[in-house]
Amino acid sequence: DLNMENKNEDAHQDFYKLIQKFLGEKDMKFVKKHIDTIELEKIKIKDRTESNYMDLMKFTVDMLVNYYKCINSDAIMCTIFGLAPAYWCDTLPLNKPVKKNLLEINEFRSLLTAGDTSTMKTLQAVSKFDNIHKWLEMAPKMAYPSSVAFCAWMNTLAMKLTGTKPVNFKKKIPGGKMVSMPRRDVMVYLSYMVTISETMAKSPKNSWTFLTQFKILKEFNIDLHYM
Repeated sequence: DLNMENKNEDAHQDFYKLIQKFLGEKDMKFVKKHIDTIELEKIKIKDRTESNYMDLMKFTVDMLVNYYKCINSDAIMCTIFGLAPAYWCDTLPLNKPVKKNLLEINEFRSLLTAGDTSTMKTLQAVSKFDNIHKWLEMAPKMAYPSSVAFCAWMNTLAMKLTGTKPVNFKKKIPGGKMVSMPRRDVMVYLSYMVTISETMAKSPKNSWTFLTQFKILKEFNIDLHYM
């Protein structure tokens, strides 16, 4: 329906202006065609304004390119589509590297959608030992684009959980701080994310301390500890 397409185009116009500086024509066409198919706006967050994960995704991408100065198009694409349901990747003609990146970050979807009011359960669902063990094993092995997207999403979630932002980061987070989660649960989530981030940083494969390409990931790790 042409009217619906125009309406959706208008709703995402500012976001398209933001990302078109970093994405090629092919990627931009893909984003415009599929951004609404991942239905992130249906994942509601219990905060002051009941924002949603579409708002949060746009915020995360903005933070990634403007605050952390990421220009890697694959990392940006992975941040946009990384929280799509796993079946979504299987139904689209994605090339193998892109599909691999999205499936990597998708393994952490239950952690990164902690604010989902429609599916949020007790921490038992997320904190099973096999989940944590799996995450700690998988995180250091992720490709660079999915690592960047994953860390960006973790930092956004930390901001939502704590209401704290990185030093000199001025942009307001959609909906402000989450209001639905007890402090004990917040501390558990934060400990998971910090532990996973530390495991990634200390992996011999990554060498965040020494390699220039991992500068952004190192900054994410420092800011996550601060929050």
